[in-house]
Amino acid sequence: MMHKMMAVAVVLLLGADAAKDDSSKLQGTWQAVSSNKGGQDDPNADQHSMTFEKDTVVIKRGDQVILKGTFKLDAAKSPKHIDIDIEEGPDKFKGKSGHGIYELKDDTLKWAVAEPGETDRPTGFGSTEGTKNMVVNLKKK
Repeated sequence: MMHKMMAVAVVLLLGADAAKDDSSKLQGTWQAVSSNKGGQDDPNADQHSMTFEKDTVVIKRGDQVILKGTFKLDAAKSPKHIDIDIEEGPDKFKGKSGHGIYELKDDTLKWAVAEPGETDRPTGFGSTEGTKNMVVNLKKK
């Protein structure tokens, strides 16, 4: 029993370290290169950016803030989880959480998120017609 508890503690610590490491790597501004929502490509994806600073994320279209909130990572999950608690943005999203997944490789970030307020989390990096899931590919600026 003691070995099981130690194993669980080690997994939790490693997950916390991985999340801290990923949080550090996310810091800065990321420019969208492509985006897809509900199976439809966004031709204006490159106008969007995400900026991570400490535990805050700001999503912009050009200079206009679209959403602002705090984020939490769970790098122990597969795929890795990212949740954003929305503090600023459209009224229908304020006070809600966007549950998502992410993949971070060098200077590229892949992010998939369900519409804020939805309880389900995307299970992969696809967005099919009829869903409200959004998938965004970003490059570090």
